[in-house]
Amino acid sequence: NLSVSSAAVFTPTVPTGTKYMEIRVESSVTAAVAMRYLITGGTPTASNGMALNHLDLFDITDAQNIQNFKVIRTGAGTHNLHITYYK
Repeated sequence: NLSVSSAAVFTPTVPTGTKYMEIRVESSVTAAVAMRYLITGGTPTASNGMALNHLDLFDITDAQNIQNFKVIRTGAGTHNLHITYYK
């Protein structure tokens, strides 16, 4: 579980050898974009990055994309990413 609890950029602690990451979003924000992420190595902002909404489920493949994953919340609320790592 990764709690995105402030306006800071968050990155998960990825276990060595991870090749696939599955992520489920849970957020108290349900009427707007809850979070944004990037896998490019850049830094997401509240208005720049791929949108994440409550109950989205997505995956990331490729070790470099996984290492580059960064997420930020777009506003106040309770935001959690439930992450499963696969080798």
